[in-house]
Amino acid sequence: MIVTFSGIDGSGKTTRCQALVLALRELGLPATPVKPSYLASETVKDFCEAQFQDRFGYFKNLDSNFYISCLSADWLAFLARTLKKSDGQILVCDRYIQDVFAQAIHMRAHANELRRWAKLFPIPELSFFLNVSPEVAHERLLSRPSPPIHEAEALVELRALSLAYDLVMKDFPWKPTVVSEETPTGNLVDIVAAAWTLEKQ
Repeated sequence: MIVTFSGIDGSGKTTRCQALVLALRELGLPATPVKPSYLASETVKDFCEAQFQDRFGYFKNLDSNFYISCLSADWLAFLARTLKKSDGQILVCDRYIQDVFAQAIHMRAHANELRRWAKLFPIPELSFFLNVSPEVAHERLLSRPSPPIHEAEALVELRALSLAYDLVMKDFPWKPTVVSEETPTGNLVDIVAAAWTLEKQ
């Protein structure tokens, strides 16, 4: 069973994933937090740190199609090594392929290749979209201990990314459940636990 969280940077995807997994495990359910290893994209960041003294220098110094291609390779590896082995588990994904589409639109990269391989990904049993405003997300990013905020996380960029998500969500083959800041994680636990029980009947 695949459960996904999507949303702009600073929307709380990782926090929600971790909280959901812990709560599901307390119920005795086989929940696991998962995400790509990002080996290719981390290699690009290592290069940017050495070349530009900025780990996120790809955002303004490298061709966007090149970076999205590296990110795509990470996601294809994730599909082959993790998502194809979801039987008997609740895989809680910190981001999913619609997040890659949104990032590609935000970075003005071509999405044609993405559309080809995105069809290979399984439709998640449950998909949550964290509806957090760019202003709130930006404040969260500013207040985190590390890493320091970078250019792609500037408020103007978060607003552009939010618009990219609007486009992606209208075009995707499934509609996520919208989760607001006020939605208790307990509500999500109930939804996932009920879906798991129904699947196992």
